[in-house]
Amino acid sequence: MPAFPEWYYNLRQIHLDFHTPDFVTVGEQFDAVEFFDTLEAAGVNSIAVFALCHHGNSYFDTATGRRHPGLAFDLFGKIAVECAKRPVQLLAYFSQNVNEVQARLHPEWAAVHPDGSPVNSQLLQDGSELFWTWLCPNRGELIDEFFLPHCAEVLEKYPVDGVFVDMPGYLPNSCFCDACLAKMRAAGLDPHNHAEHGRFNAETNQQVARDLRALMDRVQPGLRLEMGPFNAFGEAEKAHGALSEFYLESLAFQTGWQYFPMAARYFRKYGLPCVGITGRFLKNWGDFGTVASPAQLKVTLGMHLLAGLSSCIGDHLPNSGKLDPALYAVIGDAFRFIEPRQPYCVGMTPRVDAAVLVPQGEEANAAVNDLNSPFSLANDAYKGACKMLIEEHYQYELVSPNDSLDPYNLLVVTNGFFGGEFVEQVRAFLERGGTLVASAHGLAPTDDAARAAWQAMLGVAACAPSADQGEFIEATDTRARSEDLPAFPHYLHVPAMDAAFAPEVEPLAVSWRSACVRAREHHYGHFHGPADHVAGPAVGLTRVGNGAAILIAPQLFAAYLHTGYFAHRALLRNLLASFQPDDARALRTNAPGIVELSLGEKDGRLILQAQPFIAARRDRYSFESICDDPIPLRDIWVEIPGEGCRGRAWNPVTGDPVTIDRAPGSLCVYLPEFTEHLLVVIE
Repeated sequence: MPAFPEWYYNLRQIHLDFHTPDFVTVGEQFDAVEFFDTLEAAGVNSIAVFALCHHGNSYFDTATGRRHPGLAFDLFGKIAVECAKRPVQLLAYFSQNVNEVQARLHPEWAAVHPDGSPVNSQLLQDGSELFWTWLCPNRGELIDEFFLPHCAEVLEKYPVDGVFVDMPGYLPNSCFCDACLAKMRAAGLDPHNHAEHGRFNAETNQQVARDLRALMDRVQPGLRLEMGPFNAFGEAEKAHGALSEFYLESLAFQTGWQYFPMAARYFRKYGLPCVGITGRFLKNWGDFGTVASPAQLKVTLGMHLLAGLSSCIGDHLPNSGKLDPALYAVIGDAFRFIEPRQPYCVGMTPRVDAAVLVPQGEEANAAVNDLNSPFSLANDAYKGACKMLIEEHYQYELVSPNDSLDPYNLLVVTNGFFGGEFVEQVRAFLERGGTLVASAHGLAPTDDAARAAWQAMLGVAACAPSADQGEFIEATDTRARSEDLPAFPHYLHVPAMDAAFAPEVEPLAVSWRSACVRAREHHYGHFHGPADHVAGPAVGLTRVGNGAAILIAPQLFAAYLHTGYFAHRALLRNLLASFQPDDARALRTNAPGIVELSLGEKDGRLILQAQPFIAARRDRYSFESICDDPIPLRDIWVEIPGEGCRGRAWNPVTGDPVTIDRAPGSLCVYLPEFTEHLLVVIE
């Protein structure tokens, strides 16, 4: 990892929302000294504070915007002056494309759907509706006449350490305003091409980020800038020169527990600090009267440590302006939990052995669920692959087609959004002994030339979506079987794929289909019919050079994300155990799948982390929650190949030694009993 600014390695930040409508009184109980005393007592050393909120209200004395009508004083100014006396960094928060005041003043600035209607509603994955009107940076003078001058006011008047910009994006299926359409056509882009429109939207807001950075550098060079227009796969490398760091917002009630580990393992590769942002709420931002349990906060912040990232917890200040001491006691416990761990974990260089190819141009932040996206199942597939790899203790990263494959021994390809150069990269990867798992859409690239070369290399004669709503997969080769995989056809609750392999491909499993495509006029029983006939190959093996390509035609990974069906994971585990070289793993272990393991290096030491993810029972209307009861895990070992010369291991939090065995080719670490995030340092 590159050297980052010193503040990053022990960052414990609060992201303090303050979105208050006109009809409330603001700040009546605010006391600047009490405010920062509460923060410092909780171990906070950085805070993002509201200057301009989604309602369009400003919280300082402004000439370019409108101070909140229920605010009687310069609230942001009082915060900035007191913060300058404290060992706490201050980021000024601005809402870019969501601003109700400006939407009322300038309805012509609204982003629009293809039918010309304004974008004024957002549905989150949990069903919550947000009533914001989204504005378009290409319409009118939103950016040059309002947003940038408004930011400049704060930067010139107050002592701040940086800027946080929220809502620098578009919702799915927008924007189709005249300005956007004209710019796209002038650039030779098709507004109705999902990928081209996505790239155009990203570039629009990336230019705002560059313009803001130029403004910040004129006022005070070196300020931090957290902003999200580069948070899409394939866009991260463009952030240099604009952002100071990536922020990865992941609230379990919006994105699920799966999102953060994936995003972190993508963005951390691109040479900027990464900050993990979670929330203290039960369901959504601004869910007043709720707080995540101490166990849940520790697991969330532990996920940041596992990925080598620093941490931020999101809060929402009540309109009174008074922080709740009881709430910050919970937050303080979480920050005190990670504080002694951060020096060892944050900024570590990860050991990696596996890579998952991600669709380019898709928003990495999954808070908006676009089921109409043509990438929808491909998104589900790579997420399912990452879930399997976590549970099988692979040390994985997410990669783009132009990333080097040299660090990896295993590559998973579940989508076909790549060209001929990537095909040649994979050929070289296989020639040197790598293992490829290609599945479903990953067997049929969308580029014609790439598809021909890819399928010729792998022995795939055809692969396309089927008319069948689902299919069954049965392991027919001993190398795909195991005692814990019942020997019968197992169903996948996703649309089927029709595939044909060349004769030289070794068959390992077959696809079974039901007797009918289920419809009102033609159905079988309660759900779907039983396995009725073999439709063709499901899994095959082909050799390229010293490597092995495992071809899985069904949508195994998307099915696993949807259902967590044990047979899908067992099948993949069996295949990898049979065809991966023994020395291909960064670590080997007897840990169960509920334990996530992370291995990295920092300051010449090995950093081994283990964290259990034990979920409580839930109802259909509640999100997956962390079990708050401590459940001890014991008798777990982790073997690290090639590290037999290291002679000492200990837990730096407790100071206790950790038992190890050294052998000529490896080191075995015997983890002490643990119930929560465990850190072992080896030197």
